[in-house]
Amino acid sequence: MSDLFMKIENLDVLGKLVKSWSTKKPYFWDADGKPLTWPEPKTMAEFRKVLQAAGAGAHIPAGIKRLRVVHYDADELVLRVPPKELIEGKEKQLKKDGGYPLPAFYQNDPPGMDPAATPEQKLEFHALRIGDYTIAHCN
Repeated sequence: MSDLFMKIENLDVLGKLVKSWSTKKPYFWDADGKPLTWPEPKTMAEFRKVLQAAGAGAHIPAGIKRLRVVHYDADELVLRVPPKELIEGKEKQLKKDGGYPLPAFYQNDPPGMDPAATPEQKLEFHALRIGDYTIAHCN
């Protein structure tokens, strides 16, 4: 496990959390059908707690100390320029280890990419993509 990059086992959980913070709508429900919500975190400690409570299966390297949440408008492009260490760390890893690993949900014709997929499959794929995008950092 790299000490530079975050790892989330359940990217759909992170994606649904991000969707809920954006839309202010619930994307999780308890066994009785009641909505579950978690407040948008303001600190790394809060972010870690939310990920654990929601079941994201997160590994956040100890070196990540601060959290910045950015909300932006539809007419605005937010260009994320990653830190030099992350670019160089990934380049070093790729030269050493070979291939470029993608999350498993991108492989083997995921149902959510099929135009004939159910709305639920498409929304699940959407949540996975949002979760992946949120932590990608050029990884």
